Amino acid sequence: MAPQRKYLALFLEEGTEILSRLGQAILRLEELPGDRKALQEALRCAHTLKGGAKMVGLAHVSQTAHEMETALQEAGGGGGALDAAQATRLLGFLDQVRAALERLAEGNEGEVVAPAGPPPAAPPSPRHPRPSAETPGEERRLGADRVRVAVEKLDELQNLVDDLSLQRARLLDWGRKLRQGLGPLEKLASAEDPSVGPGAALAAPALRALRFLAQGRLRELLEDLHRLDQVGAEIQSQVFELRMVPLAEVLDGYQRLVRDLGRELGKDVTLTVDGRFTEMDKRLMEAIQGPLTHLVRNAVDHGVETPAERRAAGKGPAGRIVIRAYHKGSAVVIEVEDDGRGLVPAEIRAAAVRKGLLGEEEAGALGDGEVLYLLCEPGLTTRRQVSEVSGRGVGLDVVKVQVEKLKGSLVIQSEEGRYTRFRLYLPLSISSLSVLVVRAGRESYAIPSLFVDRCVGTSARELGRRDGTWPYGDRVLPVVSLARALGGEAEAAETVFLVAVRFRGRHMLLQVDELKEEREVVLKALGSHLREVPYVLGASFLADGPPVPVINVVDLHARWGALEGACRYRPGAALRPILVLVVDDSVTTRHMEQNLLEHMGYTVLTAADGLEAWRILEQRPVDAVLTDVEMPGMDGLELTRRIRSRGDLDRLPVIAVSNRTAEADLEAGYLAGVDAYLRKDRFSQRELGATLGGLLTGGARAQRGVAP
Repeated sequence: MAPQRKYLALFLEEGTEILSRLGQAILRLEELPGDRKALQEALRCAHTLKGGAKMVGLAHVSQTAHEMETALQEAGGGGGALDAAQATRLLGFLDQVRAALERLAEGNEGEVVAPAGPPPAAPPSPRHPRPSAETPGEERRLGADRVRVAVEKLDELQNLVDDLSLQRARLLDWGRKLRQGLGPLEKLASAEDPSVGPGAALAAPALRALRFLAQGRLRELLEDLHRLDQVGAEIQSQVFELRMVPLAEVLDGYQRLVRDLGRELGKDVTLTVDGRFTEMDKRLMEAIQGPLTHLVRNAVDHGVETPAERRAAGKGPAGRIVIRAYHKGSAVVIEVEDDGRGLVPAEIRAAAVRKGLLGEEEAGALGDGEVLYLLCEPGLTTRRQVSEVSGRGVGLDVVKVQVEKLKGSLVIQSEEGRYTRFRLYLPLSISSLSVLVVRAGRESYAIPSLFVDRCVGTSARELGRRDGTWPYGDRVLPVVSLARALGGEAEAAETVFLVAVRFRGRHMLLQVDELKEEREVVLKALGSHLREVPYVLGASFLADGPPVPVINVVDLHARWGALEGACRYRPGAALRPILVLVVDDSVTTRHMEQNLLEHMGYTVLTAADGLEAWRILEQRPVDAVLTDVEMPGMDGLELTRRIRSRGDLDRLPVIAVSNRTAEADLEAGYLAGVDAYLRKDRFSQRELGATLGGLLTGGARAQRGVAP
């Protein structure tokens, strides 16, 4: 019989869900012999698949499902246990059916699946069951009582609801202002109409309108606006719920992945899934599936040891991988953890040095926690040999890029010989964002709540007494003025607020002038002409003002080392952005250094030689000078000598950037008054940021030397 096109599409959708449930039931039977509920679920699925396939004319699919049903019934007679070979064969049948349905979905008919052959025999005796992460009683039928809607239609509906939300907020704000504005006129409205005077004809209609408003109509209008707000909020909430699906739709497939990959690598690995019914945005779930697959494969290949290695380490022969999913505040958190060999910081440092990502001194200066994130650099791997599974150094790079693209964060934790844990923080929705709205200087900004750890209020005097630092946990951290970092002007206020922002393993303290509110906003992307604007992820529209920039925490983290020096909170000091003068006769070098400095948050002036630089210094104050040594006319050393000879410039930080770093050249530079040397042949943003930041905060001037 030819496939019945009228019902085929419906069967293909239903069949995909049935195959997923059937696969899970087979894996459970292999792991937990005697699980009657799993057996009954598998039999129901096979029977439903058989009947549905027969109804739409897919005879071979129906025959395969029938043979699977027979095999499962025989397994039930033997205690409901499947050995590895039988489970593998049944799962192979599933793959055949799944491939057939995929071909049909693409419009390819014909011989869609070969006959399954004789069913696997039942095992002679059941095995002892192992504990499971979820009890069989936790049954929730995915796909039950659902209406299928294309995600694209939900996206269109979400866009309309987002616009409705914005207009709703503006109407409410307008209503509040109207109430405030008309309040003082209520007494006037209750007075008698003037019957005499030249303005009586004009005043009477206006006064009647005021009476109309004062006699309850304004109150009714505001109540109607309030009801509109409630209905709009409920619609927004319902549309949000429509987009949410349980993570089981993704996580259930990893049981099979871990099983098959473990056998391929000669490892005994079990997977526990905790939080299968944690919900998240459908689009987000689809986008995170690839990164999750990378992490699970890495856990099996890199993390879990072979049975012999585990025994030698005093562990049980079977490795364990856990996937956890849960909600935390405005985030969905997904963890992938294994109890294997752990990450070895020394090996990661060595791999980074071999690849040229860091010098040995830079690698040695990184803490063990920071070193773990080097694994996210493109091409970095600790494997000496490339295998089919891993060793190319692309997995964690892909994970990091995708997670950050989704406005989330990746945290890596590990203990050598015990465990490795990758924790993904993701927003609940791809279309909206929970933010903390703050004021820094005269402007408002939105910080994604996903990254906000804590907020603290204190006096400007106390923060100044601590020299712009604040105790946080077991450390004392520098505080960066958000207004200065974004090129604005901070306020001289008695009370200031600190926002602790967490990204990866680092806490960053931002000083702001006011904590306004926490709210859900619709994030609007910047246009292509604003794509390179630093520190800004996009914009959001609030009801009572202009667009509010949303802070890009990933960008903030990347430039934090420079901001700690350039934009440290200084009460009573000049709050303009820090100005650096770059002096070099090479156009290429000038532009490169200017771009690096602006990327780190500094404002930059440029000069082509020492004479032009001196004219600039005579006209306006700068905070630091970055100068070449060899230049026509006035060279860098002569410029430095002039700077040191003028009393008001005596403490101005001067950094020389030169290829001439012999002992005699250094001596000449320091005699002229240079504070630090950077070598052009090894010039890096990291060294520039650290050197300049140290000089601006007064911490590096006493230790003059050449950067390696």
